Formats: sequence, C-alpha cells, structure tokens
Amino acid sequence: MLDLAPLSLSAPRRARIAASAPRTRPIRTAIFGDSFGQRSQDVSGSPGEDGATAVSTGLFNFPGPQTNAVGGVAWGVGAWMAALSGGRYVMPYQLNFAVGGSTTEQLKQDGGQTSGTGTDRFSLFRARMQAEQAAGRPVDLCLLHAGTNDATSGLTVEQSFSNLVAICEKIAALGISVVLFTASPRGDTANTGARLTSAQIAFAKGLRDRVLTQIEQVPTLLGKVKVANGWLQEVAEGNGDAVVGKTYDGVHPSPDFARELALSGLAAADALLRPAFAPQLASGPDPADLLGSRGQMAGSGGTLQALGSVSANAGFTISGSAPDGWTLIPGVPSGGAWSASGTTNVKGTVTGVVEPSGAERVFTVTVACNSTARSNDNTVQLEARTAVPLAGLSAGDWIEALVRIELAQSSGFRGADLALRFTEPDGVLRTVRCLQPPPNGTPYREWNDTAALSGASALVLHTAPRQIKPGTYGAIDLAVILAFHGQNANLSTVARILRPRVRKVVWPA
Repeated sequence: MLDLAPLSLSAPRRARIAASAPRTRPIRTAIFGDSFGQRSQDVSGSPGEDGATAVSTGLFNFPGPQTNAVGGVAWGVGAWMAALSGGRYVMPYQLNFAVGGSTTEQLKQDGGQTSGTGTDRFSLFRARMQAEQAAGRPVDLCLLHAGTNDATSGLTVEQSFSNLVAICEKIAALGISVVLFTASPRGDTANTGARLTSAQIAFAKGLRDRVLTQIEQVPTLLGKVKVANGWLQEVAEGNGDAVVGKTYDGVHPSPDFARELALSGLAAADALLRPAFAPQLASGPDPADLLGSRGQMAGSGGTLQALGSVSANAGFTISGSAPDGWTLIPGVPSGGAWSASGTTNVKGTVTGVVEPSGAERVFTVTVACNSTARSNDNTVQLEARTAVPLAGLSAGDWIEALVRIELAQSSGFRGADLALRFTEPDGVLRTVRCLQPPPNGTPYREWNDTAALSGASALVLHTAPRQIKPGTYGAIDLAVILAFHGQNANLSTVARILRPRVRKVVWPA
C-alpha cells in the first residue's frame, strides 16, 4: 500500500494554455457541433473523468466507458486524435456536446439556458465549459464539426460562414482554442440516398473554400482558430461523392477515414498549441522506469500459471520461465484469470523463455496449438503481468506505460494490448488502456499474419497518461496482453516482449 499526501494546489489556471507555457498535463479537449462530433468517440473513444464508472477492462475496449457503437464504427475522429497524439490530447466523453443533425444556425443559439436539454445549444455548451473551469478542470481546445447539415438547410454560404464565425468567437471568448473541421464529401455508389444535388455540392464547396481561406484571418479569431480540411477522399473534383468505403452510411467516416480526418485535426491543433512529443522507447536502462530491473527483463525467477480445468481444456500446458517479478497467465476479456471452465484457453502448449537478444534481454512466448481448435470462442489470451511500485511519485504526477512487441513467427496471432490497472484511493479498480492504433487503420490492434513485425516494424504500445491521486493506493499492475484466434487449429506464434516501461510523463517544456 502506498500513501500519497494531498498536494497544495494553486487556483485553477485559465482555460486556454498559452503556447509559450510549460505543458504540465494533457490538453483537455471538448467536442461541439453535429453528428461528426457526436460520433467522434464511437465505441470507447477516450478516457472518462475521475469519479466516472470504472472503465471496461475487456480486450480491445479502448479507454472510455460510456460510448456505444453507431453503425458499426469503432473509431471516430476524436478517438484517433487521442491515440495518434499518444494521449497528449484527451477527449473525455463528458466533454462531448455535439448533437447529430445540427446546423450552424442551431449551434449558435445562445438564449441563456444553463441546464437540461433543448435547442439553446451554445448556452448549454458555455455553461458546461464554465462549470469545468470552476471545478479545476479547464478545457484547452474544442473540436468544432459544423456545416455539413447546412447544405440541405436552405442557408446561404454567407449565412453559414457568418454563423461559424459567431460560434468560433463565442468559444474563443471562453479562453478555448478551436479546431474547425470543414464538411466532407458524402454519398457514393453504395449510398446514393446520401448524395447531394449539384446545387448542394456547390454550396458545400463554397462554404469549404470560404472557411479554408478566410476564417483564420477574421480579426477577432487571429491565433485562436485553425481549420482542419475535411474535404478529403472525393471521387473526383466536382463529383461530390466520397470514395466507397470511406463512410459507413454515405455520410459518417469509416475508421480509416476518421484516422485521416484526425491527422488533419492534429496538424491544426499542433499549430495552435505546443506540439505533442512522440514517446521514445530506447534500449538499455531507463533511469525513469518505475519497474527497475523488471523493466530490463532481469532474471528468470518469475511464475507461469496454468489456471482453469486442464481436463476441460483438452491438454493445455504452460511451462518454462518468466522474468523476475513477472507472471505469465491465461487471461480472459474481463482482464482476470481463466475461469474454471476455461472457455478461453489456448489449445496446446505455451512456453516462456527469458533470453538475451543482442545487448538486451527479452521474454519470448511460444504458443503451439495441438491441432484442436475451440468451437465456442474466437479470442484467446495470454497475459504477462507485473506489479508497479509508485515510489518516488507524488499526487499530481502523471505516469504512462510502454512496451515493444516483436513477432518472430506468426500464425493465428490476433493482436496485443497494454494496460495499467489501478486500485485507486476510492477503492475502485480502473484500467488505462493502450492508445497506439495499428498502422492499417482498423479499430483493432491487429495485423496480417504475413506482415513482418520486427526491427523498425515492431509494435510499440503506449497507454494514455494517468494522474496519481492523493490517498492510499491498492494494487497497481502492468499487463502485456497477447491475443490469438481461438478457432485456428494451426495456431503457432513466437512473440517477444521487451522494454516494458512505466514512467513519469515528461511534458514538453
């Protein structure tokens, strides 16, 4: 158990962090606008705030408990921005105030309403931003998705542009910087009902061009607004159609297109605020690593545990060695150990070996199926876990975890995950998940079995940062999770785990 004395905190800082100020925490980001924003965190987009329901610990449930799948989409623009920035931009679901179907005319409504729901949308947004500031949780940035629905609303380009200027001015008056996304192409050969008429396409492009060329130069918005071009993946200039597969319903972005939009948004956000630094994971000792020798995979006195019913699991075995302080254990999507029935057991043998690889040591896990695929489950897991000491940390510090995964051989390997599990001072178990998405744009950390995953192509997993709270912590664990296709009778994988790190976040100076 570790007791962390409360800090003596100064008054909350002004919401907007000046670009010249040191960065001492993630950039808290709100979302406002239409359905592009509302769906920006589909399926678990970003971490919840303290005091919220504990996040799900299921494999591939990315950080955040309160968002649901919409149209099968698992990654929205906000989720990708949080991931691609390594968690330096965070978008708690509590700060998403976008409303599907909104026009700019509706979004600027500002009649003074401060609670409940209704059409007075900007007043409600302002009230929530001011409440966050008063509670010591200032908001630094707002992602504004607006203008898409204006094409079918009867507004003129001049009216829509004027509305966008007014909305941006209102947000900036709260001390919050704005990234404004333009509309995207809509409709395709598979979703003809979502297509715009030629006049509506002309409107959409006219508003896009006006925003791209003029809004950042409005005197009241200088240095406060940057535009992210969302008009990407049009079939042909003037056509208005989106490339097939870039939306899931003709309008809203598919996960890989959401990733492209997020890259555009990140470039705009970084131009307004200090750019996020990419995490580094060098070989050799890391003085900042809280794991100490366990971060170097020292020794071979760890534990390999075979849990569940061996008879029910048809001859599963696990043997070999693990690094000192580490346990290799079967895992289930809830994050615990295998149940007695062992419904997620790997069929066959698992062998752990701690071995040198050049100048450093690695933990190699070999899985060989016994040619009998399970029929009732399509995901099986192994988990390498170790306890994390918090010595040397104080309440208010931020920590993050990283690890490197290499594949020497792969058949049936589904993906990997990284998690920090905290029993926090309020007694609630919370899990901070891996933020680093795969290079292929899918919502799962999953890759083709034939793809090389070594050298420069090795996967570096990176969790979101988490702030240490005042009070007494219970158990804190780091878990490296390996997932496999349980119905694959030819499962044969050699995975190498190296350079696990849990360290204090060093924010850009």
